[in-house]
Amino acid sequence: MDASGFCGELGKGFGAVSLPVVDREGAAEVLIFGLAPEGSVAVRLKDNDGQVTEASTREVPPAFTRGDVFVFSTNRASTGGALEVLDGEDRALAPAVAADGFFDQLRAVQRIGAARD
Repeated sequence: MDASGFCGELGKGFGAVSLPVVDREGAAEVLIFGLAPEGSVAVRLKDNDGQVTEASTREVPPAFTRGDVFVFSTNRASTGGALEVLDGEDRALAPAVAADGFFDQLRAVQRIGAARD
């Protein structure tokens, strides 16, 4: 499997980075992972094509004071979208994070995978 560098930022509260990967058969996906505020239950990726992917947040040991964590992947190369962090009642806990760069990276590695064929 091949991979490239990260895209995104991790600050306090809510943030994400991504890692696009291509398997030996040329299939590509982007892993999106990051930090979510305490009390969050999910992170939702809404792409510009209307598709939604959601991941549950995970509690971390108390010594890690920056919040909870999440990870998910997608192989849909949209033109853009946004990540939202949600509480247990489906309310946003922080401003949405633009996901355009994640999709840009995915499209780039999909082209690399296709070129291998």
